[in-house]
Amino acid sequence: MIQRVQSIFFLVVTICSICLLAFPFISYENLFNTFTLRAMKQPYTGFWYDTAEILNLIILLLSFTCVFLFKKRMLQFRMANILAFLNVCLLAVLLFTQTALVDDFLGGTKHTLWPSYLPIIAMIFAYLAGVFIKKDENLVRSTDRIR
Repeated sequence: MIQRVQSIFFLVVTICSICLLAFPFISYENLFNTFTLRAMKQPYTGFWYDTAEILNLIILLLSFTCVFLFKKRMLQFRMANILAFLNVCLLAVLLFTQTALVDDFLGGTKHTLWPSYLPIIAMIFAYLAGVFIKKDENLVRSTDRIR
């Protein structure tokens, strides 16, 4: 299972998704109170926060599933590309919710916390997993041609 570097890359994507679920990604301070937004427990629920939560759960399940698909390289390669695209979508949703939505109903200052940058790390590692899976597939095909 962990005999290839791709499995480690998928585990990093899984850990990034778990951290995004567990830790708050935005902190707001206004005149009266301070609150943080996290994926599962937020004081403000809306379409974009629910979309971010669903995307993060899909990324978590796909990345954990990809760890165990080491015998089906082409399926794993397609899922790595899908994971990279879903992380781009999650990053776009998080950026949209950070900049546009909450500023409309809250005044005050906004602090972007470190888990907001985890989709970038997960996207890079999903892309790297796809590159290494493709390299393995090309190596296997070249050895089959030699036989």
